[in-house]
Amino acid sequence: MTNTWGGLNGETPYTTGQWGTGGAAGAFTGLASDIDWAQMRTPEQDWQQFMLGVAPGMQRAPMQEMGQRLRARYALASPYMANVAGGGYEPSFAQFLAGGPTGQADYNTLRARAQTAANIAGLSQADYATQLMEAGGPGSEAGRRLAMQAASFNPLQGGSTANQAAIANLLALQRGPGQGSYQGAVGDAIQRAMSAMYTARQAEGYDPNTFLNWYMGMTNPAT
Repeated sequence: MTNTWGGLNGETPYTTGQWGTGGAAGAFTGLASDIDWAQMRTPEQDWQQFMLGVAPGMQRAPMQEMGQRLRARYALASPYMANVAGGGYEPSFAQFLAGGPTGQADYNTLRARAQTAANIAGLSQADYATQLMEAGGPGSEAGRRLAMQAASFNPLQGGSTANQAAIANLLALQRGPGQGSYQGAVGDAIQRAMSAMYTARQAEGYDPNTFLNWYMGMTNPAT
């Protein structure tokens, strides 16, 4: 039995087995016109594109390290940013980079957003669903933000414990409010120490999903 499918964008309907006709081409064109292709790229792909303009050799190692830090900043920042130019909600990593330092959060904002991420990372399925509905559902601004944060940091929602470790690492490298970040030998030593702490906690049986929350509590600045 032949199935008949409706055409898009005014194209005439076509049947299965007729994918070589104008109907199929029109259907794809209609779908493709609704896709923001910049949004389809991952931060890693955007960074690889950026790295094409960097001279090969020793420059690439520090640049890759910088990319890791910037991707961690992006993971914290993107739920709070509106893509005004594109008319969407989440800016691409390339757009985030184009914003330069003015588009990046300060130390106190980083910590506040990291604590929110840590809290969301530990939500159960039931608690996540409750908070999502209290936020107005996934179609509301607060709901979209919560869904994005959960997708980055809560393993039950597709998030990654590696993202949590990256945020903790980013915070550890910050000198403090308005002081920039540690680099070079000091930065390398801090990153190795963070990796050692992460591994040690797992070896002791702690849930790796609690690492960011634990780090936030351990480094909570005195008030």
